[in-house]
Amino acid sequence: MWRLALALVVLLAACSESDKKRVLEVLEHEEVVGGIARVLAKSDTLMVSDALSIDGTPSLTEYECITETNTCTRDSVPLFDPVDTLAELITVTANPDVERSDIRQQNGIDLAEYSVTETRPGAIWTTSHYGAWLDYSAFETSIARGLKTDNVNVLAAYSISFGQRTPDDAPPLQDGATWEGMMLGHTRGPNAVDALQGDATIAFEFDAMTVDVLFSNITYVTTGADFRGGDIPFNGIQVGNGAFTDRTATAHIAGRFYGPAHEEVGGVFTWPTALGAFGARKQ
Repeated sequence: MWRLALALVVLLAACSESDKKRVLEVLEHEEVVGGIARVLAKSDTLMVSDALSIDGTPSLTEYECITETNTCTRDSVPLFDPVDTLAELITVTANPDVERSDIRQQNGIDLAEYSVTETRPGAIWTTSHYGAWLDYSAFETSIARGLKTDNVNVLAAYSISFGQRTPDDAPPLQDGATWEGMMLGHTRGPNAVDALQGDATIAFEFDAMTVDVLFSNITYVTTGADFRGGDIPFNGIQVGNGAFTDRTATAHIAGRFYGPAHEEVGGVFTWPTALGAFGARKQ
């Protein structure tokens, strides 16, 4: 957590006085930025979903995040640094030129959309961010659409979950505890990536020390139509050390409890027809 706080200080220190004033004004007055920034300031862990890229042929990169070593890897090759990823997120959300939607709610969770267009070597990228935040955690799906210099369109998308992890000495989970919230994600079509949102229900069974996770009422964000892939269930996932994970040939879920006493739970997932992230509050 202290490294992230230091990153925010460095970010502001590197700004000119006029830019610093603009950033502080955004952080103070924009509810979208303020909601995400409050969670970022106390976050000590990050999970990154598998990532989808479409440049001719769709491909999927499988990620595993190890907080202790501060890396997200594929086959032991470092790909992401959690602190850098969160610092980049606050840089984007604090940019006064970013277009943001109004805040809306689903299952009592605040969410909003914001987008940014930038020129990188070889392509012009427009990245749409779909973010949601609670008290101790937040999650986001990012969908980047690029137009290369040869006029070939490319796509990339991934999701993250971050927050203040539940400490090891927290009171134990209660039998029959449930958490209600929402998921954000995107489709895995061969030629398009469409944003998704839906409900999330997480149920804990004490005797087996497992959780069942269900994503239901999933719709396309842009049209509101029902997701053609239907519900997404993960059942009997073993819980240990405040986290749970399971990977098969076609599906993957990684989750963690957030807050001083398991008040929230969040994570990332892969499904044959979709990828995304989720967050929920204890009922």
